[in-house]
Amino acid sequence: MKSRPMLLTAGGSPAPGSGGSGLRPGPVAGPTAARIGAGLEGAAFLVLLLVTAMRPLLAETYESSAPLFAGALADLKSPTPATTAGFDLAIWLSAVAATLARLLHRRRWRPTGLELGLAFALLAAIISTWTAGNKRLAINASVDWLSAGALVIVLANLCRDRRRTGLVLAAIIASGLASAAASVLQVTVDFERTREEYERNKADLWKDRAPDDPHIQLYERRLRANEATAFLSHSNVAGSLFLLAGFAALAAGGMAGQRPIRWLAYAAGAALLAVIPLTGSKGALLASLAGVVLMAGLFAARRWPARYPRGAFAALAAATAGMAGLAVLLARARGGLPGASLDFRWNYWEVTARIARDHLWTGVGALNFDRAYLACKPIAFPEEIKDPHNFLLSVLVQWGLPGLIGLLLALSGGAWVAWRRWVGELRMADRGSRTEGDPCPAVGKTRRADT
Repeated sequence: MKSRPMLLTAGGSPAPGSGGSGLRPGPVAGPTAARIGAGLEGAAFLVLLLVTAMRPLLAETYESSAPLFAGALADLKSPTPATTAGFDLAIWLSAVAATLARLLHRRRWRPTGLELGLAFALLAAIISTWTAGNKRLAINASVDWLSAGALVIVLANLCRDRRRTGLVLAAIIASGLASAAASVLQVTVDFERTREEYERNKADLWKDRAPDDPHIQLYERRLRANEATAFLSHSNVAGSLFLLAGFAALAAGGMAGQRPIRWLAYAAGAALLAVIPLTGSKGALLASLAGVVLMAGLFAARRWPARYPRGAFAALAAATAGMAGLAVLLARARGGLPGASLDFRWNYWEVTARIARDHLWTGVGALNFDRAYLACKPIAFPEEIKDPHNFLLSVLVQWGLPGLIGLLLALSGGAWVAWRRWVGELRMADRGSRTEGDPCPAVGKTRRADT
């Protein structure tokens, strides 16, 4: 006897009409309202799908400024805030369309766990922008950061079936594979050609700067680093993209019903994770290894979270916080982190911590960090940075303590909702395997559950 597939809500509870106890469906909308609502919802999903697929492939910036070699390369076209503003506008218009569709269909929004954190983030953005030195830049960046949260919430509510979930995963995987191909080309061909061209035109490019200018030294060091960036602004951002796309491919493999598609998705995930070393991002590499170990551990001990979901979640959260705290204590004890690159980061973080203490409740404003850093950094620190390269400290110093609270609430809330959903699928697979007489329930059988 086959177990009946069951659609789960974002909170992990059974949806109406899919088996199990769920919320009662609201009154059925009229045919005209239903058609309009379906059109709005479909349009919103299509726009957000395009944003998800295209964004990693287009250069963006929050400010209008001349590129480094603007004087030497007159025809060089640099990114403008218009691209970012266009993406953000598309996200919010899609959110409005999805909300109208919900009203016409008389459906309620499903909680994603991000809502309370996003509310705190909105409050932090308003306060920090009010006190920021460059308010226009703070507004541009804050709107974009809040738009990312809105994108996740709206997409999670629009993905009501396996087909839509699969399309979102496919969009992320496609962007990741395109970026991976660009990264391989950069490391094998483009960077070498760029260095050769740079050496031929070095005098013209730096004609307005002294030979010992620190900008020249920093530029040449990064040019020699041979770290892939794909279509993005920094190698660390590219590493984060491959991390996201790699695990999206592994998730798609777990959803796939046909074996060839499943193993093709797994192969794509492995390839995307294997590209991370080309970016030189140690954080992304460490996160990928930790993610693979965590997946293997959860697969091996899947009976434990199914029986004790709250205890298992609390244990994982405590272990994560404990490891982060231990790393900080070890770094403070030895006066830095191992390796030249990580030691530079520790220097950033020490200065950032001082700035954060001085602006604890208001922050310095989104994308206003560079000015505060330049005013506080010791002369011995050569680099002028725009971000502390630590997303927790970055939010704390730019949005203040309310922003950090919002981030932690969003991360913990979203993780809890995802955890409950996964546990619900484990339990459903367990019940199905017992019905079918299988003595060993497998996580793979959760593919029968709609997403």
